[in-house]
Amino acid sequence: MLVQAGPQLLHSSRLTRAERGALARLLGPLEQVRSCLWIPDKAGHHRWVNYQVVGILLARTAEAGSAWWGWDQSAWTRVIGPDAQEWSRQWPAHVSRACRPRLLAYAYLLGAPVDEALFLSFERLRLAHTVFGPEIVDREVDTVYRLLRSWGYRLDTAGNRAVRTLIAHAMLLNHSPLLANMDASLLKRLRQAAFHRKGIR
Repeated sequence: MLVQAGPQLLHSSRLTRAERGALARLLGPLEQVRSCLWIPDKAGHHRWVNYQVVGILLARTAEAGSAWWGWDQSAWTRVIGPDAQEWSRQWPAHVSRACRPRLLAYAYLLGAPVDEALFLSFERLRLAHTVFGPEIVDREVDTVYRLLRSWGYRLDTAGNRAVRTLIAHAMLLNHSPLLANMDASLLKRLRQAAFHRKGIR
C-alpha cells in the first residue's frame, strides 16, 4: 500500500479510507502523538503541517523498507535533518519548513533514539511547550526565575532568553518538565551540551 500510494503519501490527508485502513498500524501511534501535542492553533496551517509530518514518516518508511519504530539514531537524524540546509535538500519545496521541528516533537514523544545534539538546532522553549504544554513549562520556568531573583540575579537583560532556553533544554533532556525530577546527573549533561555548542543559546 505504501508503494502504491507513492508521492501521495506526502499528502496524507488525501489517503482514502481503504488506504488508511491498510496503514492503520503505522498511523495509529502517530495519531496518538498528534493528539498529545500542544499547538496554539489546531486548524489551518498547523493541521496541514501534521499531515505533512505523517506523510514524511510514511514516505521514508516506504523508502527504507522498514517501519519508523525500527529506525536507529542515524535514520532519525536523516529524516529530521542534521541542519536546515540538509532538510531542504531532501524534501520537495512544497513541504513546509515547519515540519522539521514538528518531526522532532513526534520523534521525542514516540521515544525514538534521537541524537540529543539535534535539540541545539531548535527553539527549545517552543519545543518544550509543544511536547509538555505551555502551562506546566512556564510555571516551572517562573519558579526558577523567582529563585534566581531572590539570589540577586537580574533577569531583565539580554540573557533572559538564554536562561529560559537552558531550563527548557533541561526539561527535554530529562523527559519531564518538573523541577522535582531533575538531579545532579542532569546538570552534568547540560554542561556537556553547552561545551559541545560553546554555550547554549
